[in-house]
Amino acid sequence: MPTGRRAVHLARVISVRALGSAVLAALGAWSMREGLSLGLFDFGTPGPGLMPFIYGVLLTATAAIALVLDVFASPARRKEEAVSSLADGAVRRVVGYVAIGFAWTLGMVAVGFVPATVASVFALIWIVERASWRAAAITAVAATAGAHVLFVRVLGVPLPRIPF
Repeated sequence: MPTGRRAVHLARVISVRALGSAVLAALGAWSMREGLSLGLFDFGTPGPGLMPFIYGVLLTATAAIALVLDVFASPARRKEEAVSSLADGAVRRVVGYVAIGFAWTLGMVAVGFVPATVASVFALIWIVERASWRAAAITAVAATAGAHVLFVRVLGVPLPRIPF
């Protein structure tokens, strides 16, 4: 059992992780509520609230599982995860995902769905995940094409287009 400063550090890591899981669960619950208020279906087709509701369910479930795993993890595993998460550059990755997600949101308004999504997925894979630029480019184009087909062709959801 860790003592002194190490015990305090581990307790902080556990508290921060548990708090993060709880915040994500609350955001997921809020997303589900908003999705329900927008309507899940509209005349037999997916309504504007279906995707926020699905994302809310997934986020809440994932956060709940993470919270349970964090609370009931053995002290040795907690210590190992605390050390490895810092060594792996987890903070850099989280900041990268948040920054690119924010840029993607702004980019959709400025240049439309397709260019913003290609650029964002490429940046995530090449810069944050440190894969080769070729793998990043192929994945970005394939993911964007798949998302476009799914939302526009299959679900009939209008996506932001290039404004000019």
